[in-house]
Amino acid sequence: MTAWFYKPELLPPSYGKWILQLARMDPRLLQLLRYARAGRFVYGKKPDAEVLEMCTAIAKHAGKDASLVNPALIERLDCSFVHGRLGAGSCEQNALKRWARAFLDCLLIYLPVHAIPPLLFNFRRLLRSPTSSLLRILVAASRSSAFLATFVASVYLGVCLTRTRLPQLARGAIAQQPLDAGWCVVVGCAMCGASVLIENKRRRREMALYCAPRALCVAPGKALARWAERAVFALASGTVISASVRRPDAVSGIVRGVTAYAVKGWSKGEGVAQ
Repeated sequence: MTAWFYKPELLPPSYGKWILQLARMDPRLLQLLRYARAGRFVYGKKPDAEVLEMCTAIAKHAGKDASLVNPALIERLDCSFVHGRLGAGSCEQNALKRWARAFLDCLLIYLPVHAIPPLLFNFRRLLRSPTSSLLRILVAASRSSAFLATFVASVYLGVCLTRTRLPQLARGAIAQQPLDAGWCVVVGCAMCGASVLIENKRRRREMALYCAPRALCVAPGKALARWAERAVFALASGTVISASVRRPDAVSGIVRGVTAYAVKGWSKGEGVAQ
C-alpha cells in the first residue's frame, strides 16, 4: 500500500488500478500526497505551476474555491477534500460510508468466488444440505467482503485520524506538514494491513501467496522484481501441488479439488493428465 501511494509505477498497473477503483479515491489527491512528500506542496509556501494546477483542479471538482487548496494560503488542507463526495461528513462518517460501499462492491466479487467451487467440486454435498451450504457460502463471502471493506475504510480512517484528529488533540503542538508528507500514509497503511485478521487462517495464507509477488515488485531493479515474482510463484505452486499429493490433509478441499482435476492420478501413480 505504501508503494501504491508513493511509487505506483513499481506495482503492476492492473493491481494499482484495482485498488484505486475499490477505494474510490481521486487520483489527484494521491498526486497531492506525493507532492507533499517531495516537498512541492508545503503550507505557507508558493507552489510551482504544476502543483497549483493540480490544486485548482481538486478545488473545482469539489465545487469549492481554489484558495482553499492553495498551500500558500492555508495552514492545512481540510479533510473534506480527502473524503470527496462519497464520504461527505466527518472523518468517522466517511470511514463508515466507505466501509458500507466497499462491502457491497466486494460482496458481488466474493459471492461467485465462494459459490463456484462447491458447484464444481462438491455439488452432491450442496444438494444434500442446500440450506446449510448456502448459509456457509454467504457467511464466507460476507467475511471476505468485510475484510476488504475494512481494508479500504481503515486507510481513510488512519489518514484522517493522523492528519486531523491528532493535531486537534495535541492543540497545535504537532506540525501539519510532516503529517501530510508521510505520517498519515504510514498510519493508514499499517491499519489496513491489520484488517487481514478478519479473514480465516486459510484465506490469510492464500492472500499472502497473492500479495507476496506484488510486494516483491517494489524491490530495487525491475529485472530483480520480475524474476523474484516468478521464482516465488513457481516455488509456492510447487509446494501446494506437492502437498496436495503427499499431504492432502494439509490442503483445503477447494485446492485439492482443483489440483486433482489438473493432475489426475498422481496420488495413484497413474501419471499426469495430458
